Amino acid sequence: MESFKNNDEIKALYGDLASVKTLNDVINLSIAFDKPIKVRDMHYENPEKELLGDYSPDKEKKFGQYGGVATFYYNGIEYQIHVTDKVEEILISNGFVFDSSIASTLHNRFVPADYEEFWKHQAFEAECIWAKERLDNRESAIETAIANATCTPISDELILNRCFKVPKEGYEYIENNQRKIRKPVKDEMNESLTNRKITTLVGKMSKHVNGGGYSAQRTFVYLDGNTYVTESDEVISELQKHGFVESDDVQNLGLGWHEKIIDPYYANRYAKVVMSDEKYNSSKQEAKDQNERKIEFLEQKNQSLKSSYEQITVAIVSAYIKYYKESKNKGEEPMTPEVYVTDVLGLELSEEIVDEIKNHVNL
Repeated sequence: MESFKNNDEIKALYGDLASVKTLNDVINLSIAFDKPIKVRDMHYENPEKELLGDYSPDKEKKFGQYGGVATFYYNGIEYQIHVTDKVEEILISNGFVFDSSIASTLHNRFVPADYEEFWKHQAFEAECIWAKERLDNRESAIETAIANATCTPISDELILNRCFKVPKEGYEYIENNQRKIRKPVKDEMNESLTNRKITTLVGKMSKHVNGGGYSAQRTFVYLDGNTYVTESDEVISELQKHGFVESDDVQNLGLGWHEKIIDPYYANRYAKVVMSDEKYNSSKQEAKDQNERKIEFLEQKNQSLKSSYEQITVAIVSAYIKYYKESKNKGEEPMTPEVYVTDVLGLELSEEIVDEIKNHVNL
């Protein structure tokens, strides 16, 4: 196998995936199956084997993709290349038609044995391009989706309090002691078609499926481009009223009976919002009852404190009046209420008590 010292040599020999402008550029950066291609299975230490292209006349100028690798057919030859928006754009502008039944063999697992370093470099480059393009195009894609959607927003309160927003990176969960991950609907399979899927899936929701532990949960792609899970009939009813439709393209991303989200934050969030209307309303009523009981307890406590304060005030006023009269009878000048309460009784004096004393002894 030919070996390259660094990525610069690979770029110099084959070109740059980020700089493709023409169909010839795409072809020059593709692996051509015009002869048997030796491939290596990266998952197993098996000997190299040869793969043949599967060109047929009905596939001419068609393309598909799987696992981030595009396959296209041109002039009797099958080609495979790591796909980007630009690669897809060039193919379409040159008359190629997308066919979802066309898969790719050189993805994740199989690499061309004679061009392994080149292929791995292109995979890394494609991922960098995709990361940037996803950030650059996401906002405009969502705006396009919203502009083309035939549905309208539902209540923000329902979205916030009754729906679980699937994180952009998906969420990990445990099933039968195995770690698995569920990704948002739009990123579920064809990452090269992410923006296209955003524009076609906004306003759609999964169908009602009986059994399997998912019967009460539904998944939908909302007008913000995010994927949500809900168990609320009220939410589903509102979605339908606002123009959301059922679709086979939206799979249910809720939890099954024996599944548990690993991340504690998402697990807590899911448990709080994904529940039936009956259970949610019952929990709301319970919280309301608890709050009312708490308010009632605080009011009683406040009333008790108020009564105690009034009793203390009466006792202090009575004590000072008695002291005041005795001092006058003796021909002595009585202390002021402030001095008497703080120095003699050793208490802190409030303005209310001073006013009460003055009212009784005409000070």
